[in-house]
Amino acid sequence: MFARILLILLPFIFSSSHAFAKQISPQKRDLVDQILVINQTAKLIPLMTSALTGQIITAIAKGRNGIDDNLKLIIHSEVKKAIKEQFVLNNKLNDIFYELYNEYFSTSQMQDIVNFYNSPAGKQLMKHSEDVSQRSQEQAKAHAKIIGPIIQKRLLKILDNIDEDLKASDATPK
Repeated sequence: MFARILLILLPFIFSSSHAFAKQISPQKRDLVDQILVINQTAKLIPLMTSALTGQIITAIAKGRNGIDDNLKLIIHSEVKKAIKEQFVLNNKLNDIFYELYNEYFSTSQMQDIVNFYNSPAGKQLMKHSEDVSQRSQEQAKAHAKIIGPIIQKRLLKILDNIDEDLKASDATPK
């Protein structure tokens, strides 16, 4: 049942955020295009496809013992087509970025961003940023393991103090 409701609601999910990009100068548009290439924004399409496919499959599979692999392929194929139609062929993904970059950056700032990413330091950042991000997450996750015992110790102390306060108030004659 939930899966059918989800399938019915999908058009509304996509249409609710349908907005038209404001007109921006050709120079700014070109700079945004360069930034999108540098940031490999086109890689978002397969990620969006996988995420939406997974959500639909999970919704359909809920309450069942599984879902047929052929149905999974059909769902993936339809999601892939719809995302291509709605985000690539009509240039909607770029329009979203044109509007956002236009809102937050001046032409001069965007030129600085492009210049930076085309510099040796920018290329070095792009080359290693994924590794730095992944390794920092791994190290933070490993370090975070010590937080549980710290919190437990602090909470036990707080609870002990509360318990002592309750015992003291119970012992006080009324």
